[in-house]
Amino acid sequence: RAPSMTNIQASRLQRQEVLRMKWPLLKMCISFGLSMCTCYIALSNMEASDACPTSPVSWSTLFLGQSVVSFVCLAFMLLMFWSRFLIMNKHMIAAGLYRERGDDAAAARSTEAGMADVQRGGKIAAVVACPFLLLAMFAFSWSIIGWVVYANSPGGQIEECKQMETWWWIVFAVSIVLQGMPQRKQQVGAGGAMPR
Repeated sequence: RAPSMTNIQASRLQRQEVLRMKWPLLKMCISFGLSMCTCYIALSNMEASDACPTSPVSWSTLFLGQSVVSFVCLAFMLLMFWSRFLIMNKHMIAAGLYRERGDDAAAARSTEAGMADVQRGGKIAAVVACPFLLLAMFAFSWSIIGWVVYANSPGGQIEECKQMETWWWIVFAVSIVLQGMPQRKQQVGAGGAMPR
């Protein structure tokens, strides 16, 4: 049976919703690259880190911990994107379109068809939310530890310390630029229609 115009429109709106995620996904890809670089810095500068006395952790431990936190954070973000995709599924968008046209019976059928995905998406979001909050708190604490390590580093007195501090500033600058990248704040309407 040929798909109805409402289902076609719902599929189109769902594709637009996926395309709207391309900018956050691009930022995630850049974040993944930064995490890989941070891990490389930690593993390739072990000798320089050992030669630079600092506290409460070594430079290599700091960079390695930061990369691990970033990888886990990216995994949680991917799960959140998947949750959003399940909640904003084609059937729920079609239900909104039917409801706008006054076809409550068709809206109820579409809602029932899409409710299973909505429930799965809600469960994923609920499972991820608490660990993600704890991870964010740990990441904030780890960044404070990073600045403590920087403050306790001898700096220019030891060449290896100067090298590690330079890497720290590079990672910090790239992170700030990444966080400052703009995002499109476009939302899907209640009926599933995209604002112009």
